Amino acid sequence: MSNTIKISLDTSQYRLPTSEDITSAKQFILRREDYARVLEAKVDECLANAAQEIVTICYKYNVDPQKFSISSQYNEKMMAEIAEVMDNAEEEILDLIYDYSTATVPDGSPSGRKNALAAWIALLGRGNRNLQDTLDGYLYKAMKDWEAAIAALRYANVAMAAAVTKVKSHLHSIYTMPEIMATFDHADDFNATYIRNKGVQKGAVGISNNGSTNVTNMAKLTLQMAWMKELSMEHEEDGAAGYYVLRGSSYPCETCDSMVGFHKMEDIDGYPPYHGHCCCYVIPIYGIDGKTTNNERTQREDADAIAQARAKFDAYSEEWEKEYFNPSNGGFNVYHKKHQFSNVKPNGAAMSGGQAEKHVGRLLADFGAKQVEFLQENGNGTAKPDIRFDNRTWDVKYISTANENTIRKYIENARKADCAIFYWDRNNKLEELKSAVTRTIGKFSKKGELSTIPSIFYINKDGLLQCIFDNK
Repeated sequence: MSNTIKISLDTSQYRLPTSEDITSAKQFILRREDYARVLEAKVDECLANAAQEIVTICYKYNVDPQKFSISSQYNEKMMAEIAEVMDNAEEEILDLIYDYSTATVPDGSPSGRKNALAAWIALLGRGNRNLQDTLDGYLYKAMKDWEAAIAALRYANVAMAAAVTKVKSHLHSIYTMPEIMATFDHADDFNATYIRNKGVQKGAVGISNNGSTNVTNMAKLTLQMAWMKELSMEHEEDGAAGYYVLRGSSYPCETCDSMVGFHKMEDIDGYPPYHGHCCCYVIPIYGIDGKTTNNERTQREDADAIAQARAKFDAYSEEWEKEYFNPSNGGFNVYHKKHQFSNVKPNGAAMSGGQAEKHVGRLLADFGAKQVEFLQENGNGTAKPDIRFDNRTWDVKYISTANENTIRKYIENARKADCAIFYWDRNNKLEELKSAVTRTIGKFSKKGELSTIPSIFYINKDGLLQCIFDNK
């Protein structure tokens, strides 16, 4: 992003933005692009997994390379298996797009705010199609790309394991694969659509010839558009008189150059992005009639929220021990005097279960501004949840020395709470936790009892609460 900032405004009507306003606008775009990169990687992973499954299925059915096509006419049973893989991939990618695209909605916003943004996202798409229909079309093209690759690799007598590796490594460049290029000289001998078409998608304008690339591009652009839509709504609600667009990149772009400058709020549809690689950023502009700037408003609201949190903390009765209050963000911990902290320290662990509970509570207060109540428990300490915050009950599980089977038992034990927090301070347990969650979900889904499983969270290395499975 350019460090040279030139803003031209009628200062008789509008306030010049502060350096904090400009920095905040730049940081918003940087954060947006960080999320977009993570989303792209996760969507790529979904596509690679789907490609691997489909290659494996087709090799299992020993397909004839020249007669083969992914269609029910070729093999109905095989097609049913492939359709299930593609349906699962579509569902997973849609969930990722919605999760990352609505992540910009501030915590504590009314639920309708995120729902409204999600509804707006659902209408996005190419041409007259919505988001899901557009994704469905791109995934179908990706599947047909893999069809061509499988036919070519089978024709070249490439073994299944090597075929999987080749397809995954050429996810975004299928038609540069030597085996496919070799089939183009006698393309009419094959039934695979994009061998017969020599890798060309007829009638496709403005999109990639590669289905997987179109999927990832769509996911990133959807996120970018959604984040800017949310930003425009935030500026409008804050009473901004308009907004100022500045370039966030240095490459030549007539479209972006034409949008640089001041826009009145009535031109709310003029927010970037203006194309798939746009990094233009937006600074809210306020009138001189005494309205606060975004930064001033945030500071005032934060101070009010902290004061309210302090009043709530001070109001707890004698049944509660007022353990900790963070004056910088309003997070706090209060212990019910009948809450039981376990003194049992697992072999090889750094702390006891009770110490881990207290540590997690402090992290939640300091890094999440959470107002954490450690709840009253009965005689054996197992029938009630450990803590409450954000209007949900939670169990805390310390798993530094636990194996996957033990973690699965902890998940089942936590069903008395709305959510479970897993914490470790050594021996990275994330993959074991994810595996335990997946297996537990499978078990309870088969029993028709998935709704009894708590939402699963963990504390990451930065002390922040991260969700693995949300069962709201």
